[in-house]
Amino acid sequence: MKKKLTISLFVIIFMCGIVINLPAWILSSTMSYYSGGKVKLYNETGNFWRGSGLLVIENKRLKVSAPLIVINWNLSLGFRRFVNVAFSIDSNKIADVYLNKDGLNLDKLELSLSLDQVTQLVSIVGNLGLSGNLNLSTPHMLITTKKSIGVFNAKVDSISSSMAPINPLGSYNISFDVSNGAIKVSSTPGSTLGITGSGNEGSLSLRAIVKADKREQMSQFMTVLGIPGSDGSYTLKVF
Repeated sequence: MKKKLTISLFVIIFMCGIVINLPAWILSSTMSYYSGGKVKLYNETGNFWRGSGLLVIENKRLKVSAPLIVINWNLSLGFRRFVNVAFSIDSNKIADVYLNKDGLNLDKLELSLSLDQVTQLVSIVGNLGLSGNLNLSTPHMLITTKKSIGVFNAKVDSISSSMAPINPLGSYNISFDVSNGAIKVSSTPGSTLGITGSGNEGSLSLRAIVKADKREQMSQFMTVLGIPGSDGSYTLKVF
């Protein structure tokens, strides 16, 4: 009996040691799986429960990737939330990701980036020398093997172009519905370059038109977008 207890205790301690020291790449692999390979972590430090890594977004269609930021995570287990991961940058929380009976959930995402950081994902950003602030957010998103629910929002503030004579060009709102892949784009009132459009993950075209009192100054810049239509608007093919 004493021998069996000793062996059992040894096995328990051994298993606990394995669980406590689970490697960080397991979390990275899980994120990659649930995101369909679009989100990954590189250069992970720490372990499965607590650590940090470089967040990278990948565009499989263009076969490019964009390193964004180094994020920290703190993972815990529970009853309603089987696995809960709090992500942060330094000491500022940016999102909660948790697994429950419904599926994988993303809560209260609030992330600010520079537009320069996504240059490789959207070629037009680099082609036009665009710069500005990119704010990503979503109150809640549910991802399951059968269906995903939620809207991913992006606001691009004070976009400027190194090629434009008037800056900033404006601010723009982008929404992405994960349930059907629909993308909608609109500009905020007062933008020098008004933009509207809709599409999906495979194709997105925008309609761009310059404010009437700025058209003369912007005429040379707008030639990079092609030939205007009869109403003076330009068609902008993003992808």
